[in-house]
This record gives sequence, structure tokens and C-alpha cells, in this order.
Amino acid sequence: MVSNESKPDICSSISKAYENKIVRNRQILLAIIDVIVSLGQRNIALRGNWDKELKKEDGNFQYFVEWVAKFDEILRHHLQSQGPHYLSPKVQNELIYCCETEIREKIVNDCKQAEFYSICADETTDVSVKEQLSLCIRYVDRIKSEVREEFMGFVELTKTDAENIAGNILTYLDKWGLEIEKLRGQGYDGASVMS
Repeated sequence: MVSNESKPDICSSISKAYENKIVRNRQILLAIIDVIVSLGQRNIALRGNWDKELKKEDGNFQYFVEWVAKFDEILRHHLQSQGPHYLSPKVQNELIYCCETEIREKIVNDCKQAEFYSICADETTDVSVKEQLSLCIRYVDRIKSEVREEFMGFVELTKTDAENIAGNILTYLDKWGLEIEKLRGQGYDGASVMS
């Protein structure tokens, strides 16, 4: 009876159920993210082929999520339940983007602690015949006293002339919050257009 305070009121029960659902969803999401990060750390492709009969993908991501679910009761229950499982390529891409953002923020924060940094850029064409610029930064990690070279990402290029490449580099350095005043070196891996 609620009036005698022997049972929790409805609002408390609903609130507790909601809190439990949030905790459960976080555990599921962290298990899925762990698979993405583990595959990414080993340069293993996530996706495979679409199986029309089973109506699901047979890639590494799907395989390892199902493998982890053998040992993770919450994830196993989630995969067996009806409703969204959050394993689609779109969700994978969104989670990869979130990981990318977190990693880049950590790298930028470490780089900001350094007195100076340099930029390394290399232009390449991807499999879809799009021109891309890969950007890396080099800096001395003040805590570890070691030179760090970190990949920052790919930038799609509309033109491969010096003005466009330089403009993209400056734009992304600004976007990432890296001060141009601390830039002390540039490397272009033999890109004659940048000399």
C-alpha cells in the first residue's frame, strides 16, 4: 500500500525501470563499440556480403558481435529480442564517426601541449577514383618525451593544385583547433605541385 509507504510509488517504479533500461542500453552499445574498435585496431574490414536468404550481413562485424553475445548475456538477449539491434551499416558508420571524433580530439589535445608541430600530407586516389589528401601531424609528446606521428584523416579534394591543397590543409588545421603559429614543418612525400 503506497499510503503506508510499504511499496514505492508509481513514479519511483517508472523512474527505476527507466534507469535500468538506460544502463542496459549502455552495456549493449559499449559491447557493439568494443567490436568496432577491436576490428579497427587490427585493420579488419567490418562489412562483408549481404545474405539475401538470411536477410543479414555476413561480415566480420556481424560475426564478432554474435561471438561476443555468446559470453555477454545482455547482448545475447538484445540480439534475440524483436526490434532494432543497431547493427546496420548506417549505425556502424555513425559509431565509427563517433570513435573518430573521440580519437582525433585526444590527438589534438596532446598536440596542443607540444611547443610545435608539423604537418605531413600525401595525395592519393581511392578505389572510387576520388582524389584524397591524407593528413598526419608530428609533435613531441611532452609527457612521454617521444615524437608522435598521428593520422588525422582524409580530405576529399576537388582539385589537386597547390592552392587547393594548401587551402584544405589550413581549413582542417583551423577546424581541429591547431594553431598555425605553432606549425614548424611541412612534408608532402614528393608532391611536386607543393614545392
